[in-house]
Amino acid sequence: MSAGGWRIEYSGERVERFLRRLPEHDRAVTVAAIEQVLGRLGIDICASDWGKALGRGLYEFRIDRAPPGAAIGSAGPRRVLVRVFCAFRSERVVVLLGGYDKLRHGSSRYQQKEIAAARGELARWTENTRT
Repeated sequence: MSAGGWRIEYSGERVERFLRRLPEHDRAVTVAAIEQVLGRLGIDICASDWGKALGRGLYEFRIDRAPPGAAIGSAGPRRVLVRVFCAFRSERVVVLLGGYDKLRHGSSRYQQKEIAAARGELARWTENTRT
């Protein structure tokens, strides 16, 4: 997938499974954010609320969106609070490594487990691209 200057690549089944498991509305918001924000800004997401460097080449793309005018917790389309882990390559490539729904899994312990899994996925992806 190519979007606005940065090419988006999926590292493997883990990120695809994460996206498939999101509710339809959340998946649509997440994919749109990946294409329209991450695909255009790339690593510059870290200069905004959209991104955070986690160290050792791992980054967190932060999606926190609610419908305009909607009160959090109100009926109707719900807030989307998703984290997508990624890495950036010099050839303007964003590698998606995994993610999770922070509204469903908001604990620090769960987040650390997902970060560790994303680091593992990054190591595997890096090793596979060298061969």
